[in-house]
Amino acid sequence: PDGSAPNYLIQSTGGMLYGTTGLGGAEHSGVLFRLAGSGTADVLHEFPFRDRSLFSTILPGGADTAPTLMEASDGNFYGTTFGIGSNHGGTLFRAMPAGEYVDLVNFYGLVNGAQPLAPPIQASDGALYGSTVFHGIFVDDSGGSVYRSTPGGELATVHVFNQYDEGNRVAAALIEGTDGALYGTGARGGQGNSGNSGTVFKTTTDGSSVTVLHSFSGADGAGPVAPLIQASDGNFYGTTFAGGPADLGTVFRVNPSGGFTLLHTFNGADGANPSAAVIQASDGNLYGVTQGGGAHGLGAVFRVTLGGAFQLMHSFDGTDGERPSRRLIQGSDGHLYGTAERGGPGGGGVVFRLIDVSCEDTLTLSYAGGTLNLGFHIRSAVPSLWTNWLVTTGAVVPLWSLPIPPVSRGVDFNVPIPQFPHLGYVGVLTILANPQVQAVCGDWKIVNTGTP
Repeated sequence: PDGSAPNYLIQSTGGMLYGTTGLGGAEHSGVLFRLAGSGTADVLHEFPFRDRSLFSTILPGGADTAPTLMEASDGNFYGTTFGIGSNHGGTLFRAMPAGEYVDLVNFYGLVNGAQPLAPPIQASDGALYGSTVFHGIFVDDSGGSVYRSTPGGELATVHVFNQYDEGNRVAAALIEGTDGALYGTGARGGQGNSGNSGTVFKTTTDGSSVTVLHSFSGADGAGPVAPLIQASDGNFYGTTFAGGPADLGTVFRVNPSGGFTLLHTFNGADGANPSAAVIQASDGNLYGVTQGGGAHGLGAVFRVTLGGAFQLMHSFDGTDGERPSRRLIQGSDGHLYGTAERGGPGGGGVVFRLIDVSCEDTLTLSYAGGTLNLGFHIRSAVPSLWTNWLVTTGAVVPLWSLPIPPVSRGVDFNVPIPQFPHLGYVGVLTILANPQVQAVCGDWKIVNTGTP
């Protein structure tokens, strides 16, 4: 009744979490929900029956047909549906936070495109821009299109893709670059690409200029069905559903001029088949999810630095969800939130929070004039309250246990201990415990205090 197979999740400017599911509801075609603080889902809208018959043939397996969602500057939510509407070509809709819902556009093939699989974005000019998977009379003759719409639903086609060179099956949301252009991925096609493995493209908002920045070969990735992000370094980062040595997907970087770098290839143990965009969290690293792979083969959460250093963060085991296919978000509390389409106690999917428990305690020691000086650098992955620290001798006998003031992410401070006796070499062990994120970290240093 409250939906199943959750997909899109956003945090509104009011702080509430809103999302959509791909299944469930009266017509088993998904719902628009609001997540209450208690964890219960309030259903705001039930989507009508939709035709999913095309889904199995049009895209790599990473794409999904769930209703999409984004929040615009007017405080309303906008999204798209697949296989719904008067022509079964999908719709562009508007929903208000209280649940009022209206279809703004009915897509229809050759007229204005068909089957939008990604939410629109609101560009700096205030207009909504999005993509359709098809734009033609027949499925096989279409490369898809980019559209522009006002918040009131006045729609115009910006560009129709040449499916062979520019790419086709544009399933991912567009993004606006810092240069004002729109960037995106095509899941198929590509220049000189016999493997039909997809593209990364750039287009002006009026469609007058379209540039293919990269055509995938398969070895460097295939089937990009996720949006790009532009990171703090100005480069674009993304994932492919397949490709790479194991054909299980990749993480890549493309610079604005088209220079391409392969950052990571998935091997199954560390994840497989990512269909979601990565996000850049406040620590500067990229985080993402994979639909498969990990320790249990049911999906994973990963972190990768802008330089390509990779870490598996979590493997889903079914009880905590499986098959996550949409991007994570970072909440105002610093934690990462996401959805998994399946698994959980009821088997209908979960909304989860990932807490990064990493912390750092860097200790420096000095001794002069009978004063032992302890210098600390304390860092937490999320805003934290350190509760205590402990300084001990080499025999691990507690000498002091003093509270450390609340810190947010990181702090440096110095603790002088006057009238410290001459004990020769003194070992100091600091232990910092933070129950809020279930983290413990410490450091060990030795200083010579001289002899009595």
